[in-house]
This record gives sequence, C-alpha cells and structure tokens, in this order.
Amino acid sequence: MGGDFRRRDIGALSDRELWTEYLEVWWPRVLRGINLHPDATSQALGMMALLDGLFKSWGEGPELARELVTGIADLRSAEMAPALWSIAQQLRQTGLEPIVLDNDSSEVFDKLRAVPAAAPAVEMLERFLRAHGHRAKIEAELRYPRWSEAPEQVVEALVGFLGDTAAGDPHAVESDNRRRHDAAARALDTRLAPCRRWVVKGIVARARRLVRLRDNGQHYLVKLVLPVRRLFAEFGLRWAARGWLTRPDDVFFLDLSELSKVITAGDPGAAGLDLVSLRHVGEWRMSTGSRLPRPR
Repeated sequence: MGGDFRRRDIGALSDRELWTEYLEVWWPRVLRGINLHPDATSQALGMMALLDGLFKSWGEGPELARELVTGIADLRSAEMAPALWSIAQQLRQTGLEPIVLDNDSSEVFDKLRAVPAAAPAVEMLERFLRAHGHRAKIEAELRYPRWSEAPEQVVEALVGFLGDTAAGDPHAVESDNRRRHDAAARALDTRLAPCRRWVVKGIVARARRLVRLRDNGQHYLVKLVLPVRRLFAEFGLRWAARGWLTRPDDVFFLDLSELSKVITAGDPGAAGLDLVSLRHVGEWRMSTGSRLPRPR
C-alpha cells in the first residue's frame, strides 16, 4: 500500500464510495496477485523437481541441487529477521532492553520514544514497520490486525531476540547461504560435463527467479490486503457507532453479500438484516477456514 492511501481521509467517503473503491480499485489488484502467486509457486516447485530428477539420473545427490537454489538475494521476507536482530542489538548496546522486556508490549513504543537514547532504535523500528507493517499473524484473514496497526506484535518478536542471548546473527546465516551457493556453483565445473553444466545453469537461473517471484509476490500481495482491511474496518467503526454492530470488529464476520445489501439499501433494517445475529453466523462460517472477502 502506498503512502497516498495512508494519508487519505477515508472517513470522508460515504459508505457507497468506500464499497466502490473496494470493488473497483483494491479487489481487482488483490485478485490479480492471488492468481499470479500459485502460478509462480507451482513453476518454482516444477523447476526444483526437474533439477532433482536430472541430478538423480546423473548419479548426483539432492544436496547439490538444494545448495544451488539457496542464498537468493533481494527476498523481502528474508529481510525481517536480520532487521529485528539489529534492533535488538541496538537496544542491548544502549542498555535499553529492560524497556522491552519489563513492560507490557502495548506500552513499549511510547516508553522508548520518551527516552532520547532510544531514538536510533525507534527509527529502526519505524523503518521496519514501513517496510513490513502490512504483515499479520494470519494474513488472509482480515480480522487480524496488521503489524502497523498493532506494533506490539513486533515488540513481542523483539522480546524473543532479546531473551535468547545465544541466538545467532541472521546476517551470518545469509552469508553462509551465499557461500554454500557459490561453492555449489563452483562444484558444477568439476562434477558435470560442459553440456550438462549448461543445462543445469539454465534451470537453476530460472528456479531462483521463480523462488524470488513467489516470495516477493506474497509480500506485495499481502501489502495490497492492508487497504482492503482498512476499508472494511472503517465500515465497522461507522456501523458500530450507528448501533448496527456490537463492536467494530464484528464487520469482519459478515459475508460480502450481507455488506452489499446493507450498502445498497442504506441500513440493515431496509435490507431485512439483523447484523448482530449475523455476526454469530459469520463466526461459525469463519471457523471453517480463513478467507478474504470476495465479490460474488
């Protein structure tokens, strides 16, 4: 989600305008991402299976194939652990880890901001949230707040890094993965004939591109889900204030057809719906599996 959406006052939009924006702007983008992601995933798995099969037929073990597709650069998900580890190190170096470990996670950000020595760590946390704040516990389910909306979830992850003093540096793990890849690439020159080496290098290059596409595709797909969540959260705030819902988050238990009927009619009564009762039906529906709202 871009900065333009974050800065917009969606509270100024009518219910119908919010619904139109979901249907015409954000859902088509999410749908395109949903359609592309499994395709990239299946192609990446196919390339790996092909590589494994070739190596097996040539008398090579699977280890070499695995090493050739490790150490991929520019993976968005691989940025998170090193970033959190670096924040934890910054807190340790400034003696501020007790603020994270000894306070409720919901209070940590405010307490860190009140300490001048914590400014570098706060900036690192804010940078992390700008890059990864669209992630969530269960990303396909809108009712789960994103990290940017509930940064205490990131604080809880920091507690893990600070509490485990024996944890290794994720940067070193990345370096080791790249080293293993480079060693495997060099091994091709001595273990495979030129023709086979040429075939393998082509497959490996494609597999690495597809793995990167699969991983980063999920990152950006989840990023598109955040505007959808915020649009629906706005419905929840409004409809709870009007007395249509018991709590704002109850909106996430409603079906898309129910939302559409209310918006079209102007209120639940005119649509012939009792949203408070439907919330319990929606909770049962949701217990059968997470879902993204899909127009029908």
